[in-house]
Parts: sequence; C-alpha cells; structure tokens
Amino acid sequence: MSMISTTDPVERQSALLSATARGSGAGPLRFLAALLFAGGLLAAALFLLNERLMPLAGWLSKATGMAGSAVAVNHAPSAAAGLLTAPTLAGPVTLSPLSPTELMQHYPPLPGQSLQEGEFDLPAWQRFARPSPAAERPHLAMLVTGLGLNKGLTAAAILYLPPDISLSFSPYAPELGAWIEAARAHGHEAFVDLPLESAAPQDDPGADGLMTGLRPEENEARLDRIIGRAPHSLGVTTSLGSRFLTDRSALQPVLAALKKRGLAVIESSPDPRLLIGETGAAIHLPRLKAADTLDQAASRVDILRALEATGAEAREARQALLVVQPSPLSVALIAAWCQQLINQGLALAPASNMLAQ
Repeated sequence: MSMISTTDPVERQSALLSATARGSGAGPLRFLAALLFAGGLLAAALFLLNERLMPLAGWLSKATGMAGSAVAVNHAPSAAAGLLTAPTLAGPVTLSPLSPTELMQHYPPLPGQSLQEGEFDLPAWQRFARPSPAAERPHLAMLVTGLGLNKGLTAAAILYLPPDISLSFSPYAPELGAWIEAARAHGHEAFVDLPLESAAPQDDPGADGLMTGLRPEENEARLDRIIGRAPHSLGVTTSLGSRFLTDRSALQPVLAALKKRGLAVIESSPDPRLLIGETGAAIHLPRLKAADTLDQAASRVDILRALEATGAEAREARQALLVVQPSPLSVALIAAWCQQLINQGLALAPASNMLAQ
C-alpha cells in the first residue's frame, strides 16, 4: 500500500486518486483524477486570490460607496491620503469621526495652506485673520458655527469647505485648542462661540453662559475662560442671546472687554432688535452682522434658497454674511455651491474681511 505524506488537502486528494488509478489500471479513473486535480488547483488559486483582493475591495467600497443619498468617504490611515469622494449636490457628506490629531495625520494640509500669524503687536482680530485677496466682485462670507462637538461633522467642515469659509467652535468642545489649530492648518480662520442668555427658557447657554442676572465681573470671568480655551481665535460668535443682546447694561461691559482684548464679534442673528451694532459702533469694536442664517434642520431646498438669497444680498450691498449651523447635507451643498461662485459674479471671502469698526 502506498504512503501519502503530503498534508495539503488538495495534494492529498490528488495523490490518493492517482494511487487508486495506478493500482486498478483503469483509464476512466486516471481521467477523473486529472480532472479533480485541476479543479483543486483552480479552487486553491481562487482562494488565495480572494484573500489578496478582499482588503482592496473593502477599501474601494468604502471610498466610493453610496449609502442612500449620502456620499461616503474613506479614511485610509495614510499621510498621503486625500479626499477620495468630492462633495456634490446629490446629498449629505458623511465622514468617520476623527480627532484633531487623527485628522492631521490622515489629511495633512497642503504646502502653503496653513495660516500664518500676523505681527505680534497686531490685535487678535487682525493677527489671526485669513488674508483676503482683493477682488472687484461683491464679497460673500460664510461662518459655520457650533463645531467641535461632533467629530465627523467638524472634520468634514475643515476638509471639505473652502478655506475662505470661517469656522466657529463651541466653547464646550473637547480638544477645542487642537480643533482650532487643525482648522488654521487647513487655511480656515477660527472664532469661538459665545453662549448668551436666551429669552426662551429651554435654551441653555451652558456652564459658562453669560447671563443678564450676573455681575459684570462674573460675566467677564466667564468670557475669559472661554477665550482662554480658544487660542488663536480672532473673535467670538454670538450663540443664542435673544435676552442678553437686548439688555444694554449687561452687554456694554462684555463688548468693552472684547475691545480691550483685541477681539472681534460676529452677530449670528439678523434680528434688528439686537444691540451689538449700535453699542459696538460707539467703542469702535470690530463687528459683523449676519444677513441670513441656516439651522441644522434645513432641507436641501432651504439651504440652496438661503445661499441664493445671501448671494443676492451680497450683489446688492457689495457684501453679505451667511451663518450656518452645520449638518452633513449643508456641508456638502455649500462645498459644491461655492464652486459656482465665479459664475455668479461673487467672491468668497473670510468673515474677517468684512469687519466694521
């Protein structure tokens, strides 16, 4: 009886059949043995090929896959990795949660993209601003607020949106300073949201919210804590504030403190009853008021309508600011819409470019 020493299952099967055929001298068995041997080799080859191709197939599926109307983006941990799927008007962009460190590792900024600080003796609103090239066309600015709490959405805003779009971060965001540095590294100037008391009792400005019932010294201390967590921000963006921003006695000391620290203020609401414009003008505080706003629940139609309306306002007034509370949908639509600005006779500009004193 012949000994079969091989341990490979395909080779063992072929060897056994070959031994049987030699013992019987049967031609059909030889043919069957050869056929099974060839089939075994083919199966082994396909198995090995599948093992090699499966990781690549999974990578491609993540890089280009569509889930409903969402654009999927792969996060390959490569220093040379780039955005593999461009945002389109088809639907929202989705991005895996990335910390600021992971974002910088996986998607390092392009050479020359990072913002450089201005001269040290300039006020913060000028030292940390993004330079804006002169343009004869009317200027349209956008400011995206509330960033840093949702990692995926924050990473999407930093990576997808044009660098001329300004970003404002929640003062309660973990790793706030690192998020601001990542944004600046990718060319975005940065603000920090300033939570203010609202007239609606359900709107909570949080532990460091500025309140009309607090002494001015306490509100200033809260302002300092917020600013201290947001290095390299050039100013603040009002968040909530329907009560605080209509109370002159509470507002004046805060605006004076911002002026003293060389910071600008963006008024995120177009509500004409708010007092920042009047009160800030008296002390020459750098300031800017939104022409329109978009909230997180805005639909595709709402987002495109607001973009067109703000563009029309910019053409009429020569400049306009749209403040956006972001969603995956709005990030994708804004990124795609901005590519058409040159055809609309508009120039995208950072919010700092429009600050009045």
